[in-house]
Amino acid sequence: PILVDPHAAWANLVEFPAGRTPAVSPADAPSVGHLLGRLPGGQAIDAALLAAVGLALLWSLVRRPPATVGAAAGRAAVAFVALALLVPATRTGYLVHPAVLGAFAWASWREADISCRR
Repeated sequence: PILVDPHAAWANLVEFPAGRTPAVSPADAPSVGHLLGRLPGGQAIDAALLAAVGLALLWSLVRRPPATVGAAAGRAAVAFVALALLVPATRTGYLVHPAVLGAFAWASWREADISCRR
């Protein structure tokens, strides 16, 4: 989709979650990012918090890279939860991604734990 219509990809992947489109979703929920976006100067604060989450994830990856795919999925799940709570245009569907990554990380950790006990 990015190669076919880069503008549409940008609008769907960045502008809509950031609450910068006129589109309104019936799945909006009052999360931290949604509530911050309504305050005077809240969008700037929210953008700073989103950047901080991204930088914290990057720092954690550089400082101590995950040793397994499951560990990487667990770290990504934590970051996605933080991002889902902070994006201004919240949708409950955004929480599906960290739930799946978290389940994968748990299953991966569980499998490694079981195989180590044998």
